This record gives sequence, C-alpha cells and structure tokens, in this order.
Amino acid sequence: MHILGPLHRVNYRLHAGVIDRAVSGPRCPCRPAGAGYGGHLFRRAALEAVRARHLDADELLIAVGLSPTLLQSPHARVSAEHYGKLWRLIALTLDDEFFGQDSRRMKSGSFAMLCHSVLSCRTLGHALERSLRFYGLILDDIAGSLECDDGEATIVLREQRADLPHRVFGQEVLLLLLHGVACWLVGRRIRSCVLNFATRSPRTAMNIG
Repeated sequence: MHILGPLHRVNYRLHAGVIDRAVSGPRCPCRPAGAGYGGHLFRRAALEAVRARHLDADELLIAVGLSPTLLQSPHARVSAEHYGKLWRLIALTLDDEFFGQDSRRMKSGSFAMLCHSVLSCRTLGHALERSLRFYGLILDDIAGSLECDDGEATIVLREQRADLPHRVFGQEVLLLLLHGVACWLVGRRIRSCVLNFATRSPRTAMNIG
C-alpha cells in the first residue's frame, strides 16, 4: 500500500495471486485491528484522541484491565485481547471508530456494516474495492483506490484537504482496518504485508501481518 504525500509514503505489498483469492467466508474471528499494531504508538495516539475530547483516558485503561502506570513505559507488553478491548471501548466512548482522525465521525457500527457489505464479494480484490468505496462515503478527509500491476496490489490513499495537517495515525488506522477485513474474508492471516514508512515521523516501519 502506498500513502502519497509530501511527508510520507507507505509501501504495502501482497504476494502475486492474493488479490484474486476467492472470498470463502470468514472461518475465524477477525482479530481487532490494532491487535498487531506497534504497541505504545497505538496507545499514545488513540489515548490522545480521548484526552482531546476532555475525557479520562486512565478510566478507560482501568476498565479493560490495564494499568495506566504500567503503560507509561514504551516497552510495556499488552495482549491482543486487551488491545482489542481497548480499541472497542475507545471507539464506543468517542462514538468514532476512526478516533477523531477525520472531520466526520465514523460512528460506532460502521465497521460492522462494512463487514456485512463485503461478504457477497467474489474475490479479495473486489472486497477491497468495495471497502474503499465505503470509506469514501464515511470519511471526508481521506480517499483511497486499489491498483493492481504485475501481481502486486497497491492501495493509494490521498488526503483530500490541503488545509489540514497530515494525520499519519489516521492513515495507519485505515490500513489496519483494511488489512483486518482482508484476513477475515480469506479465513487466515495474510503475513506478507510489510509497511515501510518514508516519513519524518519516528514510525519508520511496521509489520501488520
């Protein structure tokens, strides 16, 4: 996947044939987007969105069984289960599954509706195209398209408003949501996806597979 902008680009590559794989229907629960994300970076960015609404981030951490003191360390280890609970609770608390990263809220339940809408797709490529159209309806500040060439799939994300600062976290969230749905639809983890960030941000690489 490529995120295009003056400050950053993200490369997300899939092995040949993955994009044409038939959608066999989910065979296992879709692990929450963010469960495989770079730990403290997600915590920091997601909890900043909570604090920006003048809400108590520590209260949310305690509610899912996490210690606010422990999580002050960038090396703190958190299970996928706890990440999933935290992700969902923040989204419900904000009523925004995009964590305030767009001018328009992605209201709670939007992701579930997306999952229902792609179940009828015949291939993963078709499902990704439909997913991107769905996000184009839900979000105002970012749009995406799917490009296929020589057995590789590239998702190009474009920021729609030049007057807003680049929201790297928002772009990462969108990629994670897309990747989570893709794995869910083919019934297994797609482990060949590596994101390489060329950006001034300290987030220079992330493996989401």
